[in-house]
Amino acid sequence: MDNLKKYIDRKARYIILKSHQYTTRDGLIYGDLKYGGGNSKLIFLAGYAASGKSTMSEKFKKKGYHIISTDEVIKYELIPMFVGKIEGQRLFSVQLYDDKYSGDKVWVAAREKFLEILKNKVEEGMNKYGKVLVEGQLRIRKDIRFIFGEDDDFALHYVMPASIESYADRMTSRVLHDPDRYGRLANLKSRDKDGSLRKDLLENGKDGELWRPFIMQVSKELFHKHQRGADELIDAGFEVKIFKN
Repeated sequence: MDNLKKYIDRKARYIILKSHQYTTRDGLIYGDLKYGGGNSKLIFLAGYAASGKSTMSEKFKKKGYHIISTDEVIKYELIPMFVGKIEGQRLFSVQLYDDKYSGDKVWVAAREKFLEILKNKVEEGMNKYGKVLVEGQLRIRKDIRFIFGEDDDFALHYVMPASIESYADRMTSRVLHDPDRYGRLANLKSRDKDGSLRKDLLENGKDGELWRPFIMQVSKELFHKHQRGADELIDAGFEVKIFKN
C-alpha cells in the first residue's frame, strides 16, 4: 500500500511539474523567477551535455548571478590536482558517479575533492555575490544535498532539448565550434573511429550525407536520456522546473 501511495504521489507531482515547462526560445526564461521557488538566490541548473545550460546561465548572469560551472571546476582545478595520477577525461565522470570507477581509490578521492571544492565555491559565492547559479550534471540526491543543503533553500532547474532536431543541431554547432575535441562531446568522438564523419561535417556542412544521418541517430538515442534525467531528480524528491531549449 505504501509503495502504491508513493507511486501515486510521484505521478501527481510529475504531472504538475510537466505542466510548468518553459522554453528559452519563447523568452519565457525571463518569467522563470515567478514560479517553483525561482526567487531563490541559489540555483542549481542541471542538464546533460549540449542541453542548453550555458545559454540559460548567460541569462541569469545578466540578472546578477555568479555562475559556477562544474565542468570548469573539473577542468581548471581538479585535473591539475590529479595530473599524472589519473587520466583527465575520466575525471569528468565524478559529477555523475560511475560504478566502473568505484573501486579506483584515486578516482574516489578525486570525486570527494570535487564535491568539497564545489561546496566551498557555493558558500564563497553566496557570501561575496549574494546570488549564485551552479550549472552541471549532478544526479545523486546525497551529492546535491551536500552542496546545496537539506532545507530546500535553493531552486532546481532542469534544461533539456526541445526536440530531436534541435538537439542534433546543437551538437552539430558544438562540433563546428571545436572540431578538434568534437565539441567536448566524448560520445560523438568515440563513435567516429576514423574521423570520416567529422571530416564530412567540416567539408560539406551540417547536411553532409554522412554527418546528418549519424547525428540524427545519436540525437534520437540520447534524447530520451534527457527526459530520464528529469525523472530521476523528481523521483529523488526535488521540485524541478523543466526548461526545453
